[in-house]
Amino acid sequence: MLVSALWAAAGLAQQQPAPAAAPEPQQPAQAAAAPPSDGPVTGTIDFGYRWTVKEHGNNNMYRSIVNLGDGPKLFDAALSFRSPRPSYTDRIDVQLNSWGGEPYSTARISARKEGVYELGFAYRNISYYNNIPSFANPLLENGLPSFDSQNGCDIHRRLFNVTLDIFPNRKFSPYFVYSRSAGTGPGLLTFVGPGNEYLSNRRIDDAADVFRAGSHLNFSRANFTLEFGGSRFRDDLRVFYGPGGANPGNRRTPLLGETLRLDSADQQYGGGVTTFFTRHAATLRPFRWMDLSGEFLFNQPSLNSALRELAAGNLVSSPDLLRNTGQTATGTAQALRPHPSGTASLVLRPLDRLRIVQSYYTDRFHLSSFSALNQTLTGVAGLLGFVLPPTVSEASTNLVYFSSNYNRYQAEAMFDLHPRVTLRGGYRRIWSEVLHGDPSDLEAADRGRQGQQVALAGVDVRLPANLTLFGTAEVSSGDSALVRTSLLDYQRVKVRGRWKPLKWATVNGTFALLRNFNGRPDINLAYRSHESSLSLVLSPRDGKRLNLTLDYMHSALASDMFIILVPFFDRGLARYEQNGHQAGAYASLGLTKNAKFDFGGSMVVVDGSRPTRFYQPQADLVLPFRSKVSWIAGWRFYDFNETQFRSEAFRSHLFLTGLRITM
Repeated sequence: MLVSALWAAAGLAQQQPAPAAAPEPQQPAQAAAAPPSDGPVTGTIDFGYRWTVKEHGNNNMYRSIVNLGDGPKLFDAALSFRSPRPSYTDRIDVQLNSWGGEPYSTARISARKEGVYELGFAYRNISYYNNIPSFANPLLENGLPSFDSQNGCDIHRRLFNVTLDIFPNRKFSPYFVYSRSAGTGPGLLTFVGPGNEYLSNRRIDDAADVFRAGSHLNFSRANFTLEFGGSRFRDDLRVFYGPGGANPGNRRTPLLGETLRLDSADQQYGGGVTTFFTRHAATLRPFRWMDLSGEFLFNQPSLNSALRELAAGNLVSSPDLLRNTGQTATGTAQALRPHPSGTASLVLRPLDRLRIVQSYYTDRFHLSSFSALNQTLTGVAGLLGFVLPPTVSEASTNLVYFSSNYNRYQAEAMFDLHPRVTLRGGYRRIWSEVLHGDPSDLEAADRGRQGQQVALAGVDVRLPANLTLFGTAEVSSGDSALVRTSLLDYQRVKVRGRWKPLKWATVNGTFALLRNFNGRPDINLAYRSHESSLSLVLSPRDGKRLNLTLDYMHSALASDMFIILVPFFDRGLARYEQNGHQAGAYASLGLTKNAKFDFGGSMVVVDGSRPTRFYQPQADLVLPFRSKVSWIAGWRFYDFNETQFRSEAFRSHLFLTGLRITM
């Protein structure tokens, strides 16, 4: 377990943790552009009250997908302050969105002095709730009731970013950046014991700080960027259970004649990563027909982590043929990972109608780690006639070396066959290698290789009557892949079209096809997907009275692949199918005296391995009753249901009312 924790934390050292996805709240109808004003302050403010009326359904699913609540809200605010006379700043812009207990709140403030500085501040407050009982839940697969996810969380994450650009767009333009992301909250996770997994509580607490400073050097034929920085990441995770009765876990059948249970558990993991990094970028234009660019990055994360574990119950270790009633463990781990990467590109224009683009990208790192684990088992009894002492202690150490070397080269030519026709053709090659093993015996280490060659083709056609078509195709022949689901032998086609028959009418369409195969006997992957979409936008008279948007998308996916089944490591076939339809219709009607009525909705209908239906109609109204004050009102309806998991369905109405003040 300590080694697994080490790998997870080492992965985090490569990039800072991204904030968990959260749905952006539905907003009332957007305000029209603020009318010109002679005053120093312009903008709009939307505020009011929202309440929900839940017809029925699973509140955990509602919070996992929608998560909009009742109460007073600041829906939106966009203000600009202009200095009427010379001062330290020319303009200050403030944008606030979704405040008042919302799941995704943002604030942006910027100030500038033309040619002197640009200062920006961005803040996001994310409340991420996820408790979907059917997600990766073995209890449901075995026909047992389960009302909670085995990987649920209720995390509050705060992110902010400060940037300062000095002398922007000048020859010498230094900049400074500081960003922080911190999250904390409860959740659910399984405590992994020998032969079983037990649903337990967890507590998440992490934070990441990144400092960057550098300068842009801008010349007529060249641009350079020099940047240095550092980051610090901390992750504290606790998984605990009890006291609160025996926990039978996900396994409900005896193991070696013993019925497993967990009475209490407390597992605490703490890790920290520090790194310093550098980035250098350059763009050169030595000739009219040539562009050169390149970027080099280097960082070297250093990890230190510790583990402490206590558990009690009726636990069985099948490899050691023993049963124990208690166990304790302590461990430490350290890792170091130098990580250089870089890219270079060359653009040639030898002829007026010919452009050649070549690029090379490489990403390399190696990881050296050491871990030590001390474990003590109490209340030990041998199974199948084996006699063991009542207390067993063992200590282990582990040295691991892992390296990755990834390379990609691509060359593409674009030729204007006709003023309305552009042809593209190219070649891409990918080759990489990974190595994993004991650093004292790398000759016996596990090795993996990936090799892939891809042919590229495309065409752009600009026809009369404002009709434009874009098409691309890729055909690949690979000899190996590092990941079972990676693209190997694949064909990919994309077609996009745009037609503007009238000044106020636009039609867009897309089609995409992907087929991927891996014929290795233990994988036998066959993946097939296609997607097509069509949209229509109508805005007669510049949308002053009517805006209409209609869109439809159809997607189909089928995947077959061999997987390994535990506990006996048999081979099984994993099959997934999906046939989805997504449609939307939105209309905006301009009424008299700047009044506005918006209505429409969207729907998602999915059939296949997991049939799902989701409907979201909505309506918004804006009615001015003073020169700079309008009444706003809105309605949303959410209807979600799944055929296989009807207990996860919900239906809910949301109503909002408030005022819009224009300055």
